[in-house]
Amino acid sequence: MRVEKVSSILIIVMAVSFILGACVPATDPSSLLSGGLFLDPDGSQPAGKYDARAVFYYIVTLDQPHPDSVLQASWVAVETNRADANYVIKIDEVTPIPDEVVFTLENEGNFWPTGQYRVYLYLDGVEIQTIDFEVFHDYFSE
Repeated sequence: MRVEKVSSILIIVMAVSFILGACVPATDPSSLLSGGLFLDPDGSQPAGKYDARAVFYYIVTLDQPHPDSVLQASWVAVETNRADANYVIKIDEVTPIPDEVVFTLENEGNFWPTGQYRVYLYLDGVEIQTIDFEVFHDYFSE
């Protein structure tokens, strides 16, 4: 009888542990190893300011992302000369997540409005990084 009680208690404890473990997010936001903006898709030219004709590359490296995780990049025009404040330009989503992700935003032959921009990075719905950047117009290169 005592062995049955101990077995029953052990089964209950294991079941509760399994259920509680399932409620924990699939990944820890601290799994972000690096994330940055670049002028090129290889990540060799870091950027904080972009020419109005630029393509934006946001390269993110994660430490062993969980296969069921969802990574999102939300591109926002914070304050520009042609868009409403905090206008969401695009939301990119990746799942399953490779160790390195390159998010890209381009204006397909048009000039970006000058001003302030921001990209938010979310892992399983939790914001894990925010990067501000600026777009300027280079009148001398036309």
